[in-house]
Amino acid sequence: MIEREGDIWECEADWICIPTNGDLRANKSAVMGAGLAKQAAMLCRNVDVALGMLIAKNGNHTQSLGTWVVKGVAYRLIAFPTKNAWRAPSDLDLIRRSAKELNGLLLGDAVVALPRVGTGCGQLGWGVVRPVLMEELPEARFMVVSK
Repeated sequence: MIEREGDIWECEADWICIPTNGDLRANKSAVMGAGLAKQAAMLCRNVDVALGMLIAKNGNHTQSLGTWVVKGVAYRLIAFPTKNAWRAPSDLDLIRRSAKELNGLLLGDAVVALPRVGTGCGQLGWGVVRPVLMEELPEARFMVVSK
């Protein structure tokens, strides 16, 4: 894993991980509470609906949300669960499981960007999360992007 500063939406990555949770609204769309998840929902129309369908089918797991084209720019998104419920704090065991699942996705040599998962609205310290990500995502193709 490498670390970079910048805007995750503008970084040189093949995929962007969006921290997510397992909650669904009454209409079965995913709750895209705050932070990067909310940004993704505002940027990529109906990404909450697509994620909701995946959570209903597969549960709260790391999974591809596919490619979303916005004003000519293609964003390839991956849901990266950090919480079981959107109002709850992030769960370090869930972050570990999500990192293992991310490492297991068939992405070839693609560069995968993720924020400092669990540390914003999730309320965990980077000093707690970083060692878990370093252990589970040791390859340089995993890039943590922070502002």
